[in-house]
Parts: sequence; C-alpha cells; structure tokens
Amino acid sequence: MKQRPTAYRPGGSRSIPNRATWCFFSDTHCNHRLGLRPPEVVLDDGDTDRASKESLWLWSVWLDEFIPAVRRAARGGPLYVAGVGDLIDLDVRARHLQLISRNAKTALDIAHDALHPLVRYADGFFMCRGTAAHTGESSQFEEMLAEALGARKRGPNFAAWSWLVESGGVLIEMAHHISTSRRASTRQGVAVREAVDTIVDYATHDDRIPDLVVRGHGHKFEDSGDEHRARVIALPCWSFRPDEFAHRIGMGTRLPEIGGLIATCHDGKLEVKKLRYRPRRSAPLRL
Repeated sequence: MKQRPTAYRPGGSRSIPNRATWCFFSDTHCNHRLGLRPPEVVLDDGDTDRASKESLWLWSVWLDEFIPAVRRAARGGPLYVAGVGDLIDLDVRARHLQLISRNAKTALDIAHDALHPLVRYADGFFMCRGTAAHTGESSQFEEMLAEALGARKRGPNFAAWSWLVESGGVLIEMAHHISTSRRASTRQGVAVREAVDTIVDYATHDDRIPDLVVRGHGHKFEDSGDEHRARVIALPCWSFRPDEFAHRIGMGTRLPEIGGLIATCHDGKLEVKKLRYRPRRSAPLRL
C-alpha cells in the first residue's frame, strides 16, 4: 500500500530549528503584462517592454512593502520562502494576447528577475507546481524556474506538486490547487471543506494531521480559521490579470487581492499574519 511521504525537515533531522519563519506567496504570473514584472524588460529582438501603471504599482509594493515586511518578521530564526504555484505564465492554451513574450527563455528571465529579490534572503526556497495552462505540461517551465532560483529538491525535481514539511515543530502541507468560489458570500466555505477533507484523509491513514495547509490558485485569501485541527489558508495573488478569460467567467470588474502569508513556527505553536495590499479602482467616467 502506498504510504504518505515522510515530512521534509528543512534543517535536517539532526538539527531541527526551534523557531522558523515561513513566507508563502502564489500566482505571480510573471511574464503576463499585468503580473509581477520588472519595470523594463529587454526582449529577444532587442526591443524594450515597459510596465503599465498597474504593474509599476505591483512592483513597488513587492519591493518596498512586502519583502521588507518578510525580512522584519524573520528576525530570530531561519527564513523559508515558498512559491505556491503559477509563478510564471506562458499561456500555453493561448487564451489571451497579454504576454510580454512567448519566448520561454525571456519569460524565465522575467520571472527570475522578479522573484530573486525575495528568494535571495531565504535559508531555503520551495516551489509548488501550478496549472498547466500557465506553466506548461508537468509544470515544465516552473521546474526550470525553480532550478534557476536554487529551490530545494524533492527527488529529481526542483518543483513538486505538493510538499509536507515539519518546521519548528509545526507540520505544513502545501500545494497549488484548491476548489474555488467566485462569490464573496461562500468563499470561506472552500477553506473549511478543504480543512475537513484534510483531517479525514490523514486520520483515516493514522497519519499526523497538518497544522497548516497552504493553497494558491484562487487569487484570494480564504481561511478556515483556527477552529479546526488543520488550518487551511488559500493565498491571494500578485497579478491584475484582467484578460479575456477573467471577463468570461465574470471576474473582469473585480479588483485583485494582493499579498502573501507569514507563518511563525515555534516549539509546535503556529502564528500567522496575512499581508494585504489594496489597489485602487479606476475613477469613473464623468459625463
């Protein structure tokens, strides 16, 4: 019978840190014109692509607010950073026209330059594989990006579909995909259902239940709360992404939720802090 993999311990089995800080972020969609990207990108033909007003705001929040907040939180122990999928976008299914470049090398350079300012401060970087429509079959482009950023390996891979990590006495499960809800009135139910499903699955196999379950994919914070044995938190995004697909599913007029999660693990105790950054809606047309 297939067994659940043993929890990965970042510090090694002989040296488990007493306290560790984790930073989780997701859905940066680097290489999308309104995803996370540097202000200027030199393309393969020598032309220069410049960021929009929205992307410039996103870049400044990433560099000037999010990364400093992560570094402040990490004082007093190792910092581990996890990118929870869809960190790069090559629009494999050709659903829109808003890529900076369809050249995979250029896309990888954009994603590396965008994420390295955070990853360079990490004592360990972990990456989850995202959605094939963005990252290629078997998340091949995310695998390349993870290797370029020096991510921790799981077997032969630099990016894994899921991670089970024990850190500071806290058990963390992370993966990209989770069911989603577009309605504000039912969103938190998604996280609660995931928490119950996780508890039942682990308990059925007599495995230790994770203390924290982290997901991406939905582009919005969803939190089951601390009433359940497993706390599920789905992450927001770092992308505006008002493309044709977003409009088709009725989300084109919604402002994105931007931010990430900081988790402090200390002697088996878990503390979480959500970092939120709110873009402004465009002014109405006055007639």
